[in-house]
Amino acid sequence: MIRLRPIETQQTFSIIPSGYDLSTATLRLTENGTNIIQNVDFTWDVSSNGNYVLVTLAETGSCKTYTATNSTSETLTWAFETCSGQSVFVNVAPSESLTRDDVSALGGATDEELDVVFVSEVSTVGATLKEDSIYTLEIFTSTDILYRDTVYVTSNQNKNEVFSYTQAYTQHDDGDDEYIVL
Repeated sequence: MIRLRPIETQQTFSIIPSGYDLSTATLRLTENGTNIIQNVDFTWDVSSNGNYVLVTLAETGSCKTYTATNSTSETLTWAFETCSGQSVFVNVAPSESLTRDDVSALGGATDEELDVVFVSEVSTVGATLKEDSIYTLEIFTSTDILYRDTVYVTSNQNKNEVFSYTQAYTQHDDGDDEYIVL
């Protein structure tokens, strides 16, 4: 079971899928009980040792793409934050052009020095997760299911606390026997 928080910003978790190329995959969350389906944008990366895949759920919003051209005679550093939230510092040589995703400029050479031009804007769809809800997570392509698991949404960060879904059963303890009824 994967534990996520009821937030609309990025969240990362690790999985071991049946295939390690998720570039054409779709991530679907289905809320148990209501069967409401959410197809969520995500990014992924294979771990440094290659044993698992890190999946990051996208934040709802938009990401802008820019091209920077260095028209000066010296190498300039372009600092920006990517759509996935990573801080990047890129050296742009004289007369060189680069295209990058840009959420917010972090510093370095100014946009005017690099002749930064807006190219396009892409919307991202994040997950809307409800507190104390259970979802079925599926990552699949048109031909294969690469991963399936259960997700529990809680703001509780204590990993040692045991989860019990009391809406699905009744506990009984008559002193001699302790049992549940579904």
